[in-house]
Amino acid sequence: MSKNRVIVLSITIQGLTKQQTAQKYGVTIRWINILLKRFNENGIEAVETKSRKPHSN
Repeated sequence: MSKNRVIVLSITIQGLTKQQTAQKYGVTIRWINILLKRFNENGIEAVETKSRKPHSN
């Protein structure tokens, strides 16, 4: 399970606050807000890290 997924589940299921989650996992509240926005718009699969590999050379 990815770190992003664990962060979102910690807030949505465990009920941790954004501040507690940020301290626990060493991320910023801004990043948590981005992940929660992705989760709310497109579900849990949307929080996975996207590839930065170009589609073509």
